[in-house]
Amino acid sequence: MYGSLPVHLRVLRAERGLKLRDVEDISGVAKETLSALERGERRAMDSTLAKLAQVYHVPLAELIEARDAMGKGKAPDSGREVWERLQRHDAMRTYQRYHRQDMHDALSRFFERHGGRKLDPDEHEELDKLIEEYE
Repeated sequence: MYGSLPVHLRVLRAERGLKLRDVEDISGVAKETLSALERGERRAMDSTLAKLAQVYHVPLAELIEARDAMGKGKAPDSGREVWERLQRHDAMRTYQRYHRQDMHDALSRFFERHGGRKLDPDEHEELDKLIEEYE
């Protein structure tokens, strides 16, 4: 656990590669509320934490404990370890995204040069699947 609920929620979301909009769509909790919770500007209700626990596949008690610890004056994490972990995670996702795009572009150019035509949308989907299998 990361000590403070805002940090814990940001890490859970980042580890799963979700955007606020994704969590909003899955949980039904407004992205403005999610953002305020992640910034520590709003206290989470039990019903909201229950929805987030389902989205992140963590025990509800874990999120309630993090929230309640904040209210009891428990010092939040320094953030250094969490920040480094988020940076590593972000760096890996960025690398994977660019690597996939580079590979996709290179193969598309190859097919254009040797096939004399651009790929249609179905062929792009097939190419994306092949790239995912390669990775």
